[in-house]
Amino acid sequence: MTIAVVWLEDDGLWCVSDTRISRRGQGGGVQIVTDAGAKIYPLNVECRLLTVERELYYGRRYGMVFAGMTAVATQTFATLSGMCQALQGASRQDIPSLRDVATLLSKLVELYVRDFRASTTLADPGVIEILLFGMCPVSRSYEIWRVSDQIVEGSLHVAIDQQPARTGDVVAIGSQVSRFQEILAELKQKTENTFRLPKIAVGQMADASRGDVGGAVSIGICNQFGFQTYWSLGLTPHGQGARLMFGVDLDDIGWVGPVVISGGGMA
Repeated sequence: MTIAVVWLEDDGLWCVSDTRISRRGQGGGVQIVTDAGAKIYPLNVECRLLTVERELYYGRRYGMVFAGMTAVATQTFATLSGMCQALQGASRQDIPSLRDVATLLSKLVELYVRDFRASTTLADPGVIEILLFGMCPVSRSYEIWRVSDQIVEGSLHVAIDQQPARTGDVVAIGSQVSRFQEILAELKQKTENTFRLPKIAVGQMADASRGDVGGAVSIGICNQFGFQTYWSLGLTPHGQGARLMFGVDLDDIGWVGPVVISGGGMA
């Protein structure tokens, strides 16, 4: 799985995860698929009028992060992204809340988890956890919604729960949440400055490269203007310093025609 966290800081919701994608090894343990895996996604929500012109009257970008089965997560996100850019309303006041989007997300999670379980012999009680976060246009406040699946009395159940989005609260998902909480507690004992401590904790876990957590640090921040991903300073497999976005060295990627991938970054 992974470690992924969301918390409120600097008047915005920060999201950090590692970049390791892995699967169970045949003899047990963890088999690394890649250390350059994207687990944080931008989600564009667009609403257009129910007219021939389909005029765009609303647009907002939220953030999403997942822990669990990559195939379920990517298919869920791809479908959700397409649907959220095809919304139509009768008036300009018809704007979905963040909870409305989370409800749609939960329906897609149920669909793909059910299909996934039907095609495998997986006995895990839960396949996926997703955090959807951003500034809700209805409540006009930051919100974090957690969607996850469980098997309850032999039947699939998809839960949708609002998580705390207050200063000091950290919402964590993944297989190594307990270890993250231990590291975060240790960091808090060493300093009175809590600035970006969850990011530092995840960074230490990624650097330690233990089990299904490793690679680099992915960063996304959602404020009142929308969501944006950032690169982080890290090391290449050869030990050289690099600007890494989702674990990918941006200097290796180079230019995209006349433009460059940037978006800002941090150590």
